[in-house]
Amino acid sequence: CMLDSKDYKNTLNYIDKINQLIISKGGEYYLAIIPNYFTLNDYRVYGCYKSISAKLDIKLIDAPINYDRNMDRYFFKHDPHLSIEGNKNLATKLFDSLNQTKWKNYLS
Repeated sequence: CMLDSKDYKNTLNYIDKINQLIISKGGEYYLAIIPNYFTLNDYRVYGCYKSISAKLDIKLIDAPINYDRNMDRYFFKHDPHLSIEGNKNLATKLFDSLNQTKWKNYLS
């Protein structure tokens, strides 16, 4: 992780608080790494979230692969956010990942 220690600690603490709240309500927290155009290949940030999820024992849903090969298809031309096609791809990835968990009975 290449974030400075203060940012990393703050992020870890916020994610831990969210996780603890969800657990206290009987839920289960999944951390999803969802890129935008500018952070897609920024492994400094990506590695931090992988580290945080491992440290807090939170299930991680990785960002869909191949966005970097189809940038024009999955991102808006003048905006760093996912396009309709990118959101469809992401939704499929999230659904498939959650469908492999104990929550799969709630997805049908």
